[in-house]
Amino acid sequence: TTDPNHQLEGFSTNCTECHSTNNWGDVTFDHSQTQFPLTGAHQSVACADCHTSGYTNTPTDCWSCHETDFTGVGDPDHVGNNFSHDCTECHTTNNWGEVSFDHSNTNFPLTGAHSSVACADCHIGGTYNNTPTDCFSCHEPDFDNSQNPNHITNSFSHECVDCHNTDAWSPSTFDHAQFNFPLTGAHQTIQCIDCHIGGNYQNTPNDCFSCHDTDFNNTSDPDHQFNQFSHLCDDCHNTTAWTPSTFDHQQTNFPLDGAHAQLQCIDCHAGGDYNPLPTDCWSCHEPAFLNTTNPNHQQAGFSHICSDCHNTNTWNDVDYDHSNTNFPLTGAHISLNCIDCHANGYQGTPTDCWSCHDQDYLNTVDPNHQAEGFSHDCTECHSTANWSDVSFDHAQTNFVLDGAHEMLACQDCHLSGYTNTPTDCFACHETNYNNTTNPNHSSVGFLTQCTECHNTTTWNDVTWDHDSQFFPIYSGKHKDKWDFCADCHVTADAWTQFECIFCHEHRQSAMDNDHQNVTGYQYNSAACYDCHPQGDARFFLRLQRIDK
Repeated sequence: TTDPNHQLEGFSTNCTECHSTNNWGDVTFDHSQTQFPLTGAHQSVACADCHTSGYTNTPTDCWSCHETDFTGVGDPDHVGNNFSHDCTECHTTNNWGEVSFDHSNTNFPLTGAHSSVACADCHIGGTYNNTPTDCFSCHEPDFDNSQNPNHITNSFSHECVDCHNTDAWSPSTFDHAQFNFPLTGAHQTIQCIDCHIGGNYQNTPNDCFSCHDTDFNNTSDPDHQFNQFSHLCDDCHNTTAWTPSTFDHQQTNFPLDGAHAQLQCIDCHAGGDYNPLPTDCWSCHEPAFLNTTNPNHQQAGFSHICSDCHNTNTWNDVDYDHSNTNFPLTGAHISLNCIDCHANGYQGTPTDCWSCHDQDYLNTVDPNHQAEGFSHDCTECHSTANWSDVSFDHAQTNFVLDGAHEMLACQDCHLSGYTNTPTDCFACHETNYNNTTNPNHSSVGFLTQCTECHNTTTWNDVTWDHDSQFFPIYSGKHKDKWDFCADCHVTADAWTQFECIFCHEHRQSAMDNDHQNVTGYQYNSAACYDCHPQGDARFFLRLQRIDK
């Protein structure tokens, strides 16, 4: 095979890459399996058209085959404009004449009217190198010829996009909101020339007074000039219309509320005087202050700060808050009339209970407050709910009530009054002490400190602990070895006496022998207890070792 010469080209000997089993001349080589798939017009070209120098190292770039096309093009001159040799930037494989250059991939995407302009309209003379992308370079004649407004006279910026877009040179799309004077309200409907008089767009003032000085000077209700109103018109007016005004009193140091909000301006600004007025209540409400007799404000020397008692709704709507004083009202005090406490006026009214409740104090006989010398600080026992509602807290004294004491009437303990009442148990419970026979407290000589055995719940609820205080009979070797107290306390009503020997019957001779070396040994119960306070013989053995 010489077309192509397989051997010379060094083709693969794997014939199936190009041939089938039908016949040797039926070639099925698939160019898409190479690094140069065939598309467009390339599909109908004979192999030899591209492989002019053989099939080895055939170039895949466009320029290698289309150099003649590139150099032969005069519109535009590819060589003269130093166009890229990458033909795919403008051409496809369909045919050389079908140009598909995408301007969006440059730094100047075409929009609006630019999309329909012929290349030569911007690339004059067929020059495509260093074409300027700023508007003025192409639209200088439009800029220079514009008279409404005159762009040159007003020294407008050459950045045409500030006012124009790519759709058309006119109308312009200048956005006033992008500057320091956005148009709102009535300003939106006026012509440019109304503010830019004489076509002057340079240094146009943006303060209201510069345009509205005539409105300011001609307004008589109120007279803006006389009252020396601020030239900042937007304090009262908006851009919708000069009238009506929209002055917001809330932005001043005297916001209007209550009845003030319903007043006409002239009610306070008499004679049309809007120069700074006093903001204190007294300046307007002095007659109301002087004419009030219940209570008589002048006679009582009330403060001229009316807001202490009154609000802006109405003069008669008094909402004096006693909680803001050093005597908040609670309990029964809340429902009293002012005159009940302020009988002598409102100045220097005492805040202590005694000043108003001295008669309650003197007339109370159960108990007799005066005779007992009770404190004049009524709050120690009484609340503001009512005089009879006594709430004395015994826990605040040196004798806290608990147990059965809590249920007692005061008189049960305070038989002789409320002064110097003893706090020891025996003072009240001497009769219980003397009348108790099992055991007989008096004959035995029990301590009068009742709390050692008794508690406040009941006299009979005894909590005396024989084991921890005297001798272990509920534990140790003596547990369950006795039945009655008299087993050890053999002498009736003599509870301080006891006998050990009656139960522990040891021969004296044997005991004397066992205790030969024990100092202080005696054969009697008291001596036994001295050495065996826990009822344990081991204590004796320890003494023996110590003695030895």
